[in-house]
Amino acid sequence: MKVLLLGTRELGFIGLERIFNSGRHEVVGVVTKEYEITEGYGEGEYREFCKERNIPVFITDNVNNEEFAEKVKRLKPDVGVSLYWRRIVKQPLIGVPEHGFINVHSSDLPRYRGFAATSWSIINGDSEIGACVHMMVDGKADEGDILAKRHIPITEETTIRTLQEKLWPMEADMVLEVLDMMGEGRVEPEPQDESKLVMAYPRLPSDGLIDWKDSAVRIDRLVRAITKPYPGAHTYYREGEEIKKLTVWESSVLEEPPEFMGTPGHIVKIDKEGGGAWVLTGDGILVLKLVEVEGEGEFQPARRWRSIQKRLGLNVEEEIYRLSRRG
Repeated sequence: MKVLLLGTRELGFIGLERIFNSGRHEVVGVVTKEYEITEGYGEGEYREFCKERNIPVFITDNVNNEEFAEKVKRLKPDVGVSLYWRRIVKQPLIGVPEHGFINVHSSDLPRYRGFAATSWSIINGDSEIGACVHMMVDGKADEGDILAKRHIPITEETTIRTLQEKLWPMEADMVLEVLDMMGEGRVEPEPQDESKLVMAYPRLPSDGLIDWKDSAVRIDRLVRAITKPYPGAHTYYREGEEIKKLTVWESSVLEEPPEFMGTPGHIVKIDKEGGGAWVLTGDGILVLKLVEVEGEGEFQPARRWRSIQKRLGLNVEEEIYRLSRRG
């Protein structure tokens, strides 16, 4: 099969390597575009890979037009492959390959159709996540018949990064298997069950603000769902007259915690032996293991904090009052 690959980030690069190295399919062109998060696989890495192997590469995400479709027609692809491509593919491009375009989506489609499916899965406490290879539909996201599907478990230790490390190599292998089946004419498309549709919408960095009135379990899920390479779960606190931003990169839920009386967000113990800090939540204790104060770098809380006279999270009414007094 002659393959046109639309890919970004690490998933796209893994897929490109797998398809090329298989020797069973020919990569006739690669389209990529660098975004904010690359995991070290940006335009430069794609360009270098393609240059060494004489593969035409296009650095653009402006693909839904006649001019670009004409360029692709000259490559004569049999199928298009989308791996972490951030733009919907439309006519005329989607109609160029004889077998259309296939896409990888990290969810049990049609559940979490749309954005940030892996993060939503962790946040919602799902016990597993799906991975699908599906046909692409003109002008629509994550629709089209399923060609392959697998699942992997999500545990209480799963982070967004560990999930990606498991999903992406598996998804690249799934794409290769689908390409093999296409070439042999033995694909068996399965329509998506629209009765199970759950739309997933984009997450913004501000969505990572911690509400200390939530349970320790829910906050820990948030931390794990948006830790690196994403912006992270964060809170604010006062240190004298200064407000500081604190990002929580690693945390855990304290099992069988002792009973504390206090306000959610208050630090109730500095664990010098373990290196963490215990924070009271709306239900349970969250252990902060690795944090970062903006402009001050990462640290284990117990290595820097000495006192439990510290409250995470701001009182909005109090801050408004402070501002009014400055006037």
